[in-house]
Amino acid sequence: MAINVDDFFFRLYDLSGDVERFLGSAFPVTPRGDVVTCRHVLDGRTDLTGLYIHDNKTEWRIGLKEVIYPSDPDLDLAFIPNALGKPLRPALPILPPKSLAAGVEVFAFGSFQIKGGPIEQGYFSGRIVNLTKSGDEPPTWSVTLPFPVIEGMSGSPILAECNGPKVVGVARGNRETRVLASEIVEYSDDKERYRETVNRIVEFGLAYHCHALVQFLSEIGAEGWIATDGPVEGLGLNLSRPWDAEP
Repeated sequence: MAINVDDFFFRLYDLSGDVERFLGSAFPVTPRGDVVTCRHVLDGRTDLTGLYIHDNKTEWRIGLKEVIYPSDPDLDLAFIPNALGKPLRPALPILPPKSLAAGVEVFAFGSFQIKGGPIEQGYFSGRIVNLTKSGDEPPTWSVTLPFPVIEGMSGSPILAECNGPKVVGVARGNRETRVLASEIVEYSDDKERYRETVNRIVEFGLAYHCHALVQFLSEIGAEGWIATDGPVEGLGLNLSRPWDAEP
């Protein structure tokens, strides 16, 4: 059974003001419908009045009733128990941290918004640039992505194909530095050959490593999530996204 990617990408909104405000993304980690997002997406709020989650296909939405943050205030993650108000089977499994390495091909689907414009949905992919570990105790691992995390994509799952899709990270922002990439382009005109250097600025995205996600879920005693590099029955990914279909 193939499952649409939209089944695993949800959007968070703040409806407490005069204007509906898109905050960011979230994804389910247990069959009960518990979801994970970033702390900064919710602004670290404990008063959840006006905060809603809804899917990407209908106007179905539900108000948030509870949120659990890590004990470490610098860990930018949040867990929302039973956020969907209904079970979701199966949920996305997590890749065991030891199975992840630099160079692994990863992909992400998500909703984003550029400078207050319309909410768009997109697909991003590439190979992990590197893995870094902070000096904290316990250490926190991060993943450097080959694509930027556009506003609104914070809280989206970063996935890899390993006997089916597995969560390898949680998108949270961009690196402060950019890399200037240069390439030489050759072209010909009237039998003359030219060489031209083209400069591009490449902005790297940043995600929490699945190690940090597993560490967080274990700390708060979350139940029902699984970490495996094996196949999960009933979990297939349909790469034909609904928004690609003809109107």
